[in-house]
Amino acid sequence: MLDGAARRVRPIAMTAATLVAGLMPIMLGEGTGAEVMRRIAAPMFGGVLGAAVLALAVVPVLFLLWHRRRVAMSAFRHQPQHGDTGFTDENRSLHELHSTASDSGS
Repeated sequence: MLDGAARRVRPIAMTAATLVAGLMPIMLGEGTGAEVMRRIAAPMFGGVLGAAVLALAVVPVLFLLWHRRRVAMSAFRHQPQHGDTGFTDENRSLHELHSTASDSGS
């Protein structure tokens, strides 16, 4: 997971940086039609930065938290409770039958 995340940092950062660099002249431009183009470029600028932050920070953190919780819940489900032998209902009767047979045979 960490290896995959590290591999994706550079392409995501470079794509965001390229788009931001391309939008900066439109955002800062003066002249005919600059006001209309600025209205188009501003949401794109925010969207690119927001998507980069989500892809590089928020999504990996959420996935890590989800994965840790899933592992913890899996370990909790497989942990025998107090007084439990760890047998499922399916093989509990076989175990009891075997225990009874070995006790009576002694």
